[in-house]
Amino acid sequence: MNIFTNVLKRIWAWLTEAAPDETEEILRAEEALLETRLTVIKELLHEINLKKLDSNASIEGRIRLRQAKCKHLKGGRLRNRVIKDYAIKCFTFIDGRAEVSCLLCGKKWEPNGQDWEKALEMLEQTTNTRSSSEFIPVVTPFAPAKPSKSHSKEEIEDAYKQRDDRDNPIKGIQKVEPQRDEGEIIIS
Repeated sequence: MNIFTNVLKRIWAWLTEAAPDETEEILRAEEALLETRLTVIKELLHEINLKKLDSNASIEGRIRLRQAKCKHLKGGRLRNRVIKDYAIKCFTFIDGRAEVSCLLCGKKWEPNGQDWEKALEMLEQTTNTRSSSEFIPVVTPFAPAKPSKSHSKEEIEDAYKQRDDRDNPIKGIQKVEPQRDEGEIIIS
């Protein structure tokens, strides 16, 4: 590459000495050609950027279109046309929120949202079971959920103590000390 550039420099130096007017024309023509190529490249980059923006918008549009066309039924073309079995799931989060979503197109319905009643109707007709997060119940059956003016702190603590006594499955367990042999030495 280095030899090639050196040769080109020598040829160009000879050409500028031999015919200075022609080399000036060649430089202007080359410069015009490079400017047109640069504008074409800038236009292409601009079109590519616009296509990227359009493709992101079109992806969202295609998702919405697919969700609108989806019937949310299991089986595809071979499904049983008599029995409707919807391919939807219901998930209850740890805070009690429920979300129904289609397993085919990914559409989600939330309570008080658009088409929530339709989602509940489909949920009644599906063979899928509901799922939920694990949670620790805050309310116990023996104590009130929130202290109110009618319950004092002592009454609530008594209710918890009674619950603990009643819920103990093994009655009469005492703390057992380990038995020692007569000749055993215990270091403490």
